[in-house]
Amino acid sequence: MLPLEGRTVIDWTLSALRAVPEVAEVVVVLSHVTPSSVGDSLVARPEEIPRSFITARSWLEAVESALESATPSKRVLLQPANRPLVPAVCLRTVMEAGKVRPVTVAAVPVKNTYKRAVDGRVAETVLRQHLFLLQGPWLFDRATLNDAVGQARHFQWSITDELSLCRRVQLPIHLVEGDHGNVPITSEADLWLMERLWH
Repeated sequence: MLPLEGRTVIDWTLSALRAVPEVAEVVVVLSHVTPSSVGDSLVARPEEIPRSFITARSWLEAVESALESATPSKRVLLQPANRPLVPAVCLRTVMEAGKVRPVTVAAVPVKNTYKRAVDGRVAETVLRQHLFLLQGPWLFDRATLNDAVGQARHFQWSITDELSLCRRVQLPIHLVEGDHGNVPITSEADLWLMERLWH
């Protein structure tokens, strides 16, 4: 709910989703605020994508609640609300590739050099040719996601994100090209940097 250029970060994220006609519905899951406090700017207008608001206490509960609230569909797109600069082309690339795969996510090759350390000393340089940063959005086959979430709840796994869920149920993850501008806003410092990049 941080302000960015006169609008909230989540409002910018919703605008990014609205730019892709293939997105038929949006379910916004809130963790620290209630639906009644999101403000008039997030209320769907008749010409916009239908949207609903729910609250959740954990990532797993958020996905469960979203699946229960959303209308039937073959696929589910999970878009982090704190990535307002996700390009429409990135969303479309994930959605197109995800038509024939159980799990698809946007990712970018890492740019930095990484070192593996032992006892505080560099042991080796990790080759970055095969390293990627997972950004989101994530696209899941809905039946696959339902089954994975059901297993997580049944076995009381501690699941905090899409990657940990896929690891626990051994789901193959297909990567597609992301965008280096698709950065998250997680703090006031991120917001400060984002505003200066825009000007």
